[in-house]
Amino acid sequence: MSTRCKKPLELMNIKLTEVIAQMQGASGLRMIEAIVQGERDPQQLLALCDKRIIKTKSTQIRKALVGNYNSTWLFLLEQNLNMWKHHQQQLLIIDQRIEALLDELVRNRPDVTGTKPPKPIRHHQPSIKDLHQKLLNLHGVDVTTLSGITDYTLLQLAGETGIEMHRFQPPNTC
Repeated sequence: MSTRCKKPLELMNIKLTEVIAQMQGASGLRMIEAIVQGERDPQQLLALCDKRIIKTKSTQIRKALVGNYNSTWLFLLEQNLNMWKHHQQQLLIIDQRIEALLDELVRNRPDVTGTKPPKPIRHHQPSIKDLHQKLLNLHGVDVTTLSGITDYTLLQLAGETGIEMHRFQPPNTC
C-alpha cells in the first residue's frame, strides 16, 4: 500500500484508532489538536481524554501514542483535521437547510404533545432546533416511541420516503 492511501496516524505508527472507537469524539479530537500543536507526551495527551477513557484505557492509550512524529506526517494530520473541520461546517449548513424545510412543513400543523422525552442521539446528532417537536408535529404522533427509532432515524426515513405515510398502509385483509 502506498503512503498516499494511508492515514497520517497510521504513518506515524500511532495506534489510537485501535484504542478509541470514535476519533472524532471529544477525546480523540482534543488529542489530535494537541498533537498538531506540538504535544508529544503520552501522559499529557491522555489527560485530554474523558475521565471514563482514562479510567478504563489509560495504559493502552499511552502505548498507542508512542510513534514516529515525522514532520511530513504531522502536516498530513493537520491537513486532515482541517478538512474534517470544513466538513463539519458544511454539515451545519445542510442542517440549517433541513431546519428551514421542516419549519415550512410544520407551519400550519397543530402542536403535538409527546408522551416521552426524546431518545438520545449518540452519533451524528443534527444541529436542528426543536427537532423532536418538529417531527412530532410533522407526523402527528410520536413515532420515536417505536423501538430503535430516534429523531435522527425518523428524519432519515422522512428524507428517504417523504412524509406521506399513507402510501405504506397494510393491505386490506378482507
